Amino acid sequence: MGSPRCGWGYRLGDDAQATRLAGAPCYDVWVSGLQPVGGDGPVARCKICEAVAVGPCARCRAPVCGDCCELTEGGATTFAVCLGCAKRGGTTVGPAWLGLLGWLALVIAGCVGLGLALQLLRR
Repeated sequence: MGSPRCGWGYRLGDDAQATRLAGAPCYDVWVSGLQPVGGDGPVARCKICEAVAVGPCARCRAPVCGDCCELTEGGATTFAVCLGCAKRGGTTVGPAWLGLLGWLALVIAGCVGLGLALQLLRR
């Protein structure tokens, strides 16, 4: 096991007073990393088959497994679209890109409107 350690790698005999003043915790055993404890906690489940999900659908953001999605090219990367969304609108993510462009247009229009209002107030 070894001698008890305090804080940032000091042994109790070496510099215990300085370590205690710095507020570092003391442990009986030197631990090299996180130790797993039983139970990994809740995991996301696929919305279609209840298997362990591997990621979200690119359209509806619901968790899906690898068997219940279709892969689609969408810009610079590949996206997964769940089978429900694929049946309703295909595997394209075009509507999502149009929504993003519409949102950016609203932000730009708001900035232009604010600039025009400030310009009118200066006169």
